Amino acid sequence: MKLLKFCNIKNVFETRTAASLGIPFLGYHLISKNDFNRYDIIKRCIKELRSYYPTTWAILVTKEEDVNKIVSVINDIEFDGVQLHYSDSNTQAAALKSRFGSEFKIIQVVSQANSHFKPTQADYVLIDKSYVGGTGKQVPIEQISRIISNIGDVKTLLAGGISPSNIYQYLEIPVDGFDVQSAIKSDNSTDFENSDFSKMYSLARLLGYNLSLQSGQVGFATQDINQQNQELLGEAVKSNVDFFHIDISDGFVGKETDLSTTKKLITEICALNSHLRIQVHLFVSSQEKFEHIFREVGLAMCLLCEIFVHVNRDNYSNFSSEFIEKDNIYFGLDIKDVIDELFPWEQFIKEQLLVCLQSREHGDRIINLNRGLKLIRYSSKTQPVITLDRSVDDEVILNMGEVNLTNVVCGSYLRENITERYQIIKKYLNDKNK
Repeated sequence: MKLLKFCNIKNVFETRTAASLGIPFLGYHLISKNDFNRYDIIKRCIKELRSYYPTTWAILVTKEEDVNKIVSVINDIEFDGVQLHYSDSNTQAAALKSRFGSEFKIIQVVSQANSHFKPTQADYVLIDKSYVGGTGKQVPIEQISRIISNIGDVKTLLAGGISPSNIYQYLEIPVDGFDVQSAIKSDNSTDFENSDFSKMYSLARLLGYNLSLQSGQVGFATQDINQQNQELLGEAVKSNVDFFHIDISDGFVGKETDLSTTKKLITEICALNSHLRIQVHLFVSSQEKFEHIFREVGLAMCLLCEIFVHVNRDNYSNFSSEFIEKDNIYFGLDIKDVIDELFPWEQFIKEQLLVCLQSREHGDRIINLNRGLKLIRYSSKTQPVITLDRSVDDEVILNMGEVNLTNVVCGSYLRENITERYQIIKKYLNDKNK
């Protein structure tokens, strides 16, 4: 498999998508004034990688030639490597390698105009059209061959106009991987979104990368069963919650959802950033009701959306075996139904599962949760990633017997202070899983 580096990543949500795809290198620009205005955001991105995605390396992309300034930034943000965008970078590269050791990755750039330059300290040589980067202009194939011949036995990354439509032209060239920036750039690029999810995903898939299921995630019930919390969407986004949970009901549980309002909410989330993950929990009485809501809300248009259909003793028989086996459909269960064994819930367990706790008035709800989770884990050949729902708070996490492969969605618990309480739950969930 070819190595892949995505460059000019600008926020936590883009970082999560790329890391979930297993991309080895992510480039963070600290070059322009606007880049430095996002310094704290970049720092948050690298913290996210170090805490939850340790196999993805964070690379500082810089034109700074003062080694002391570079060292200061690397120490503060804790980058895993540096990419030096100027000619004759051997002096700086040697100093950085000496300062940070062999594990620190040095990427030296060789441009088409400076193809005679021979990097001496590089772990990887990046071949690009120019030192500007991000131009979308391709390096001629014959020039690539000459540069590779000149630099010798060093791993190489090719940049310059690499895209899903032309990458096939480069697969036989003896480079170790590709560096991509312009081809994943959003058509509506803003300070909040630089890359487009579908472009990033499409290119990664062509090279054999796939989104992996994540655990240890904390979501916010942006729309609960009573259609509350929508006014807190902006705060939830600002707090960088892992996903946005939306309840929809045909009246089977709770009151019937206003679908036009829900459609507007989903459209708003998708418009904010294409990397925002949405989890939809549908309480419907039948497959026909599901298909109606699916069409009305326009769920097919939401690219980063996971759909869970709630089943219980009253509706489980209203879904066909073909529907149950669909790749993009998962299911939700009440933990009490699992314990009571009143219907064959085992058939609804797939690689993901949503589990609802009993409500707070049940004093034994955490005991029953632990009992039910053991039954689910025992009954499944493929251990599912389980999302816990309904009145989840810090007490639930701290008293759970097993949190491996577990996510949680919180509503009322997070409402009081989303930023602080999200971090608390996230820390408890991941600390307990170590």
